[in-house]
Amino acid sequence: MMKDELIKHMKDCSTEDTFCFKFLCSSCGTWYYSKPIPFSRAGSRVSDENKKVIYDALYRRGWINARNAVLDDAINHFSICPICHGLICDRCFLLCNEIEMCKNCAERLHESGKPVISETAVSLIF
Repeated sequence: MMKDELIKHMKDCSTEDTFCFKFLCSSCGTWYYSKPIPFSRAGSRVSDENKKVIYDALYRRGWINARNAVLDDAINHFSICPICHGLICDRCFLLCNEIEMCKNCAERLHESGKPVISETAVSLIF
C-alpha cells in the first residue's frame, strides 16, 4: 500500500541517459530527488527502427527497475499522515503520544511530538 501512495506522489525526472525521480513533502514543500541512476545503454542512440524497438524495451525495463529501487528506498524516508493523508518527509513527520502525524496536523490539533529525524540529520534523503 505504501508503494502505491508513493507512486501517486512521485514525479519522473528521467532523461534519455539517467533515471531520476522526485517526491514532494506535503508539509514543508521540499522536493526530494533520488540519486540519478544511469541507463546502461546511455549514449548508444540507434537509427535502425528494429534496433530502436529493442533500445526502447531496454530503456523501459531499466526505468521500471530504477523506479522500484527508488520506491524501496523512499519507503524508509516518507510516511503518509493518517490525518491529512499527505506524503510527509521524516523531518516533518512527528512521533506523538497517541498517533503519529505531520507537523501541520499536529499544530492544528494542538498535539506535540518529535520528528522522526532532526533538522540537522537531513540532507538529500536518498
